[in-house]
Formats: sequence, C-alpha cells, structure tokens
Amino acid sequence: MLSGESLWGKWLKENLLKGRSFWEIKMNTQAGSWMWRKMLKSREVAKGFYRREVGNGCKTSFWFDKWSDKGVLFDILGERGFIDLGIKREATVEDAVKSSRRRRRHRMVILNNIETELLELRDKLNEEEDVSMWRMKSGYKDKFSTQETWLLLREDGLQCSWAPGVWFSQATPKF
Repeated sequence: MLSGESLWGKWLKENLLKGRSFWEIKMNTQAGSWMWRKMLKSREVAKGFYRREVGNGCKTSFWFDKWSDKGVLFDILGERGFIDLGIKREATVEDAVKSSRRRRRHRMVILNNIETELLELRDKLNEEEDVSMWRMKSGYKDKFSTQETWLLLREDGLQCSWAPGVWFSQATPKF
C-alpha cells in the first residue's frame, strides 16, 4: 500500500489519500471503510517498520515520511516546524532541497542539524526513484515480507511440552 505498486495501493492513493501522505491523514476521518480506519490506528506500529530511501526525492514527503536518520520530522518538530524551516506542509524532499529559500541559523540545534542535512542531501540527489524500505531481522530491505514482520512483532512464548500429547493431527480431543 505505501509503495503504491499494486492496484489497491494506486486506488488508495487516488481515492483516500488524495495527494497526501498516509502518515498525515487524521485518525477520525469518515472516509473509507472500517478496515481503512483500523489501518490508520495501527500507523504507530507501522512507523517502526517503514522508511524511504531517497533517490531523486520526488515521491518522498519531507515532513511525514521517515527518510532522515533523525526520524519523521513532523513528529520531532510538530506544526511549528513548517514555520521554523519555511518548508510547506505538502513539500517533497526534492522541493525542500531545491527550494530557493534562504538557509537560516536557528536557536534550536535540531533545526540547524536539519538545515545541514538538507545541504548534504543536495549533493546526493540522483535520477533514481525513491524506494520504500521495510525492516527485517537483517536490516531494511526493499521488499515487504508478512512473515518477517510477524516474527518481529510477536513475542516468543514458552513451548508447551505436553501439547503434542493432547493435540495431534489425527483427531481433536472432546475433553
């Protein structure tokens, strides 16, 4: 869904997201089905598993996607970040890097660090597309795996040693 390669992902982007980021949609929206609203409620869990690798920066939201090592910039700076950095809410990483805005010196260290990161990123932008990356046990990969995600989410419980004596493939006990 987040990479938008499937038919369903493209439909979501066109009809429910309408040009906005999945991360910025308000949780109390009436758009979409109950399943869509459940997905919006589970975004905090999903944030730990998803990041964007910046290529040309065209499809990565500057504020709402996790492209920086600092994390999601909107979560760090809040609504005030739009004003402090002078970067629009709907800006992509490419817009922020190539904008003609004047670099400022800020009182907050985090804002100065973001300004420095933007300068460094200007040299790194290339012609390749941005890539959605998913957390696995071995680090971030460009393919999503339901199994890997489930194994990272679930808690390992103790193995029950007597279970094979009660539950076996040929029959289910009545009592």
